[in-house]
Amino acid sequence: MITDNSTPARMFGRRTAVRPRRARAHRMTREFALVTGASCGVGFAVAKRLAERGYDLIVADGYQEIDTAADTLAVLGTDVAAVQAHIHRADQARLLHRCAKAADGRLVVAALSVPILDACCLDDSLDSALNAVDTSVRATMLLARLLGGEMAANGGGSIVVTGSPADPVPGLDWAVYTASSALLRAFVATLHNELRDCGVKVTAVMPDPCGQGGVADILSGLVGRAATYDAADIARQALASLTSDDWSGLGARATDAMSALARRLIGDGVTSPVRHLISPTGAAV
Repeated sequence: MITDNSTPARMFGRRTAVRPRRARAHRMTREFALVTGASCGVGFAVAKRLAERGYDLIVADGYQEIDTAADTLAVLGTDVAAVQAHIHRADQARLLHRCAKAADGRLVVAALSVPILDACCLDDSLDSALNAVDTSVRATMLLARLLGGEMAANGGGSIVVTGSPADPVPGLDWAVYTASSALLRAFVATLHNELRDCGVKVTAVMPDPCGQGGVADILSGLVGRAATYDAADIARQALASLTSDDWSGLGARATDAMSALARRLIGDGVTSPVRHLISPTGAAV
């Protein structure tokens, strides 16, 4: 297992969480997928579906259970490397990017599972809510931008961002989830529009607990919207989004509307970092 103090070395070799279970000699270039939040829930469900499709995997999570998850996935006959990294931390996002670059092969799929509110401790203050939004989305947005640039340089790939609420109830945590979801959707729409000509597809699939109609419901056709919080159902929609053509030309039309929704929910002061993260050169990230 690779931890945050480890130097990314040769992936899918003797330093991985499990040893290869079968040879892939028929592949000229190894293709693999990176999945975050993969120790349980939506992330594990997505990783399982990717393994069943024959992808080698780099699976990551902040919990030690990622080793157990990697062993379980390897039984499906794929090569698995485990990385213990917290998706809520920007330095860990950069670690995962380095791991992907160090891997033997080409990254073709990144499934970034965001357990919104999972690492948040809310009180009744506005600062607490704003910090929770930042914690929920910053590192995932950074990692998506880094991996998107990597895929563009290598000729293409797909990124899907999945969100799952940690049992939000009406109140401040509900507002945090809604705002975090809006930021992620706006970011995904814009990043897709930026990278699509490079052969990189970026989609989002996440439950929407708002249920209040308006812009969020109108845009549910542009980004995946899970009817329930069931992990298997979200995973199924995430994999379907990777092969669908629904995003052709929709990224540009969705960006302004989603940004307006984010501003309405949490204000320009918090949404402005989205524009800085989406930088063609990557310098701003």
